[in-house]
Amino acid sequence: MAAGLPSDLSSDREADAGGVPVIRVHLLGAFDVSVAGQVVSENAWRQRKAAAVVKLLALDPANRLHRERLIDLLWPELDYDAGLNNLRQALYHARRELQRGGMPAGSVLRRDGEMVVLAAGDGVWVDVQAYERAARQAWRAPSPDSIRAAIDLYAGDLLPDDVYEEWTEPLRTTLRAGYLALLTRLGELHVERGQPDRAIDAWQRLVQAEQGLESAHRSLMRAYAETGQPEMALRQYDRLATILARDLDEHPEPATRELARAIAEGQIPVVISSSASSERAHPVMNLPSPVSSLVGRTREVAEVRQLLSTERLVTLTGPGGIGKTRLAIEAARGVTDDFPDGVAFIDLSSLADPELVIPAIAQALSVRETAGEALGATLVATVRDRNLLLVLDNFERVTGAGRDIASLLEQAPSLKALVTSRVRLRLRGEREYPVPPLANADDAEPGTVTDAVALFVERSRAVQPQFQLTDENAVTVDAICRRLAGLPLAIELAAARSRLLKPEAILNRLKRPLELLASGPLDLPARQQTIRATIQWSADLLDAGAQQFFTRLSAFAGGWTLEAAEAVAGDSSASPDALGYLEALVDQNLVTQLVQPDGEVRFGMLETIREFGLERLADSGEEEAIRDRHAAWVVRLAEQAEPNLEGTEQARWLARLEQEADNIRAALAWLREQGNAEPALRLVSVLRLTWFSRG
Repeated sequence: MAAGLPSDLSSDREADAGGVPVIRVHLLGAFDVSVAGQVVSENAWRQRKAAAVVKLLALDPANRLHRERLIDLLWPELDYDAGLNNLRQALYHARRELQRGGMPAGSVLRRDGEMVVLAAGDGVWVDVQAYERAARQAWRAPSPDSIRAAIDLYAGDLLPDDVYEEWTEPLRTTLRAGYLALLTRLGELHVERGQPDRAIDAWQRLVQAEQGLESAHRSLMRAYAETGQPEMALRQYDRLATILARDLDEHPEPATRELARAIAEGQIPVVISSSASSERAHPVMNLPSPVSSLVGRTREVAEVRQLLSTERLVTLTGPGGIGKTRLAIEAARGVTDDFPDGVAFIDLSSLADPELVIPAIAQALSVRETAGEALGATLVATVRDRNLLLVLDNFERVTGAGRDIASLLEQAPSLKALVTSRVRLRLRGEREYPVPPLANADDAEPGTVTDAVALFVERSRAVQPQFQLTDENAVTVDAICRRLAGLPLAIELAAARSRLLKPEAILNRLKRPLELLASGPLDLPARQQTIRATIQWSADLLDAGAQQFFTRLSAFAGGWTLEAAEAVAGDSSASPDALGYLEALVDQNLVTQLVQPDGEVRFGMLETIREFGLERLADSGEEEAIRDRHAAWVVRLAEQAEPNLEGTEQARWLARLEQEADNIRAALAWLREQGNAEPALRLVSVLRLTWFSRG
């Protein structure tokens, strides 16, 4: 058995504890099923839907699915009754073939209420699940042995005969990215340990799996050179050049050409001159710098980086609060060297009109409109030959702009896009990466501090420095993280209560909102219900004044200053303490705080929390008054800027108005919706010079 491999991953057992023969299902590289060591004939699966039922049940971590889910996946075009009839026939065929293979009658593909279960107890072994367990262990405690134990289980891509089935594509993409990332990490580990000869095997496997992965070719060239094989290194360079010319009509990157030159000139260890970097343009680098550290996500960051090395459009999907934005920022930060022209971060959370996406990208890249040419054409001309990464955050509200992104990528062959969205864009060439929740104790070895628990502890220490994870509270903290389904935002909101409450009290207070939520809409995903309940719980723990202040602040789009908060959310009759309220909201992670380069402090909300605030604002009876107040504040700001838009203060005021662009859009939209033309026209009149100057 390979070192570091849990016993259940390579077990030869052929029956569970109850004596029922074990079904072994292989989905990686090919689909085959065996019962008690005997392979079920390939001819048994000529009924493709019967095979698909087994595949879907095997892919589910619990090997069970609701029958409506099976119908939706396999017969989406049929009504429920017709789909149910087809499902019964598929189950009949699959059950018959598995029983012929040796499974006792009644032990396989059983009904459990509305659920369909592949087999009871430990009666199923699936290679995907075995690989995933080994991969989790490899990322949790990386070593050459643990990584090899995982990659040896990866027999090939998921269900290669089902590449056109929509239900296989996201998982296939994720599994393949994970496999390539593990190979990369294996090579890096050997390099870190001064073992370039052992790294060569990992790089060779990586190049074999992904022939066009230039970074892997560079690593292999360097390893050959450092083990006294410069001729092999140069041969590898020639092989890469051939692959790029044949498949992509491209040449190796400057860094690769420079590496080949250094090896040819005998510079071993390899010394790279600065000539390659001199080809860089002035890179765009506007990635946000979150104040708090990223806890966990080592595996996810590596997998997304791997996808970005091979794909041009990668979409991180998942519910609000799962950590898509934070993961995108960290992954993008790790690949900046691969994009000589930089990384541009574009926050789309405040946009509702898809037609504003291209202008938002142009603004981030400092592309201005030119007379007689559409802005989109100018943008294409600007980025066509640039090796640039666009990080498009919160795309779910402007999915109608997906075709614009596809067109931009098509016309700019060196451009790539990393998108975060609650839904996929459904574009050709898109690679979806579903962001998983943080791991809980079910996924870890006994006694391991999981990523979810580690996040809770770190965020608790931020508000209560004396907080410690002890033998006494560890089980409770884990229970909190489980109850919150491993959602990072929910965990952070709960951890913020550690200033006043012990873990036991936090867990007790989490029970009520989650139980109340159980009677809510059944079509909402459980995780989305959980995050809504957690935000509700955190908001309800504020005093009445802070709750009202929080609700009113949701009228802002794209952030605000303390003075703006006082003007829009303040209420003199209640003698509000705006700074005190903001401090309380920041402490509870309901409001974020960001120090600008000029030292000014701005505040904002994550889009998930702002949506919750807007719902409460609509229910409060104050929505019209607060939105009117917000629009009036925007108009006053524009009028204050007007006399300064020409002269020595022009640059400062243009920058200020650009900073408030999202609030300006929100105000104009509200004024138009209310039919309030006079202030809207006044605002447009004042801003005409800004729009002319800044496009």
